[in-house]
Amino acid sequence: ANGVSGFLFMISMKDGTWYLVGDLDDEQQKEINKRHNGEMKEPTKEDINWVFKQRGLNGCTVKSTKWLSSFDVSSKQITQYSKGRVYLAGDACHIHSPVGGQGMNMGMQDAANLSWKLAMVINKKAGASLLTSYNMERFSVDNDVLKM
Repeated sequence: ANGVSGFLFMISMKDGTWYLVGDLDDEQQKEINKRHNGEMKEPTKEDINWVFKQRGLNGCTVKSTKWLSSFDVSSKQITQYSKGRVYLAGDACHIHSPVGGQGMNMGMQDAANLSWKLAMVINKKAGASLLTSYNMERFSVDNDVLKM
């Protein structure tokens, strides 16, 4: 879809089924909620067909489904990745949409940044003050990604 009415990602699977991920803006969410007596818990094939029409995919319809679910996308980040001798990394520090695939990469980069610093301090090749840079470095990088 062209993205004017929102994000829609579809991929054909080996078994002939399709994997679909889409978003709803506030107005679309209100319309879908009306169809579900106030709040959508799980989408229906009728909901998906309505989204297709909203996105200009006339003639494209869902006839049957294997599995449907919905989820809310949050983008959050803690303000402090470390306190005293406690260090956090990855999903413990930040969450956001899984669509771009950055989450796993951000978590691995957090861990890589922290692990080499811990190794240096544990092996007495650097002072404990090196660890103070972890929060500053990773917070700013992760924060930039979350703003995307």
